[in-house]
Amino acid sequence: MFSPEDLCDRTEDGSLGSLRRKDDQVEVKGFRVERHGVAAVIESDPSPTTASALETSESRSNGQCDEQTLVCMEMLESPSPKPIASSSASISTASACSLDLEKGILEVSNCQLQSNDAFGVEGSVVKYELPSKKGFHGLRWLRHRFFSLYRRFFSLVIVGNLIAFAMVSWQSWDRGSLPIPDLATAAASNLLVAVAMRQDHVINFLFGLATRVPTWMPLDIRRQCARVYHIGGIHSGAAISATMWWLVLTGAETVNYINRNEEFTINTGTMVLGYLVMALFTAIVAMAHPKVRVKLHDQFEATHRFAGWAATALVWAHLIVATDSLRPDTVLLGVALATYPAIYLMALITLGIALSWLRLRRVDVRPEPLSSHAVRLHLSFDIPTAGKTIRVADSPMRDWHAFAAINRPGQKGFSIIVSNAGDWTGKTIDTPPRQLWTRGSPASGVLRIVPLFRKVILVATGSGIGPCLPILLDGRVPTRVLWSASHPRDTFSQEIVDDVMRADPKAIIWNTRTKGKPDLVGMAYQMMMTEGDAEAVCIISNRKVTQTVVYQLEARGIPAFGAIFDS
Repeated sequence: MFSPEDLCDRTEDGSLGSLRRKDDQVEVKGFRVERHGVAAVIESDPSPTTASALETSESRSNGQCDEQTLVCMEMLESPSPKPIASSSASISTASACSLDLEKGILEVSNCQLQSNDAFGVEGSVVKYELPSKKGFHGLRWLRHRFFSLYRRFFSLVIVGNLIAFAMVSWQSWDRGSLPIPDLATAAASNLLVAVAMRQDHVINFLFGLATRVPTWMPLDIRRQCARVYHIGGIHSGAAISATMWWLVLTGAETVNYINRNEEFTINTGTMVLGYLVMALFTAIVAMAHPKVRVKLHDQFEATHRFAGWAATALVWAHLIVATDSLRPDTVLLGVALATYPAIYLMALITLGIALSWLRLRRVDVRPEPLSSHAVRLHLSFDIPTAGKTIRVADSPMRDWHAFAAINRPGQKGFSIIVSNAGDWTGKTIDTPPRQLWTRGSPASGVLRIVPLFRKVILVATGSGIGPCLPILLDGRVPTRVLWSASHPRDTFSQEIVDDVMRADPKAIIWNTRTKGKPDLVGMAYQMMMTEGDAEAVCIISNRKVTQTVVYQLEARGIPAFGAIFDS
């Protein structure tokens, strides 16, 4: 036990016996050790379950230790069976909320702690008792899993195209053939939507539109607007629909080619180009399947890029050849093309693809090694707003990687944090580059939605703190931070830890190396309940953790948002 003035033990009669040292080192069993060593000695006894060294400089007017500070610290660190629900008054302290990240010791200041901030521990991992999920199990699964907003967008696009196909089929029922120009227009329309949903300027426009909803609007409305990042469902639905329309178009052209239909004259060149485009579309769709995309991500990106470019060029060729084949002899090819809607749609598609590549450039990079696991790269060419991402690559024709842009308000330039998560990131950490390629404009990421809420709980694991830093540095929206990482200070630098603590003096920074993996769901829920005025939880982590936290909180009625990993 550590008394206000000395290290002491409790005697058989209940009194305290001094071990007669008053400095930072104490003598135990003949050895001089530091306070944290004393905790280890105490834990070596079979009776105590846990020992911890709590440091405080706060004292009362009589010079004795302020027990309230110790109680506050004990409530944050000490284990108990489960959260204590009580209506007792909060405990106010004047210490500061900071964390000895490598030893797992939390010092608290200027925080109001309710009695239910005492957490239960199983082993070294904190466990929280959560309320029951809302609704029936099957309905929850349908709402939050199967019929996510992404899939609802996807389904809406597919159903809309099925209705359009039914109308086209009905109108051409007596003609003996589907209208080939209309089929091409339908395919091009869907291609345009698919490309637009991945275009930086369109993404930023939609995010800007959604986040302009004022915070005085009902939370339910803002909650739905915050899911704007699910627009990838529109992209997928439109891409699948374009492929299906092209399949129907190719089938109709084949029938007319075989039957020598005089109304729609199809030549051999049109047929060859049509089947080549169909093969490329099929390859792109197959590689974009979620399971294939995860296992073969590099191949998926290469197929999307190069097969997409090739398909665009072949569609142009197909439209020109098909128009020449279908036009009357009395109509010039240029005039026929000018009256063909698909031509204008393809022009917009080509512009949408080219726009990001028109801003292709090679920029200087100043690397800042953080550890063997992470490096911070500083770029000075742009000032993106909080919540934006930038794409970088070693070579324009190779893999592109998106990272959150970390900018300090009022300062030019920004930085990105690269942590070891694959071949490219590992190579970048081992041999930091001095130059990188970038393209397009900084695109809005999932945390761009933060201004929709009055207060937000930010949950991050590992380098996920990177996308959170711009929000914290911006300071427009009050936030609480829950960051779980292995040796955060050693891995990501003291500067980043200081930035987090400066933005949220009560931030919880969990060292997984010394304390094990935390119960992020329970801790995020507890922070929501403790804060009272927090409206949403945003998490930046890997796929599994993100999906788990979002589902577990949403199933309990708490607005939760995280990346959907659809690209």
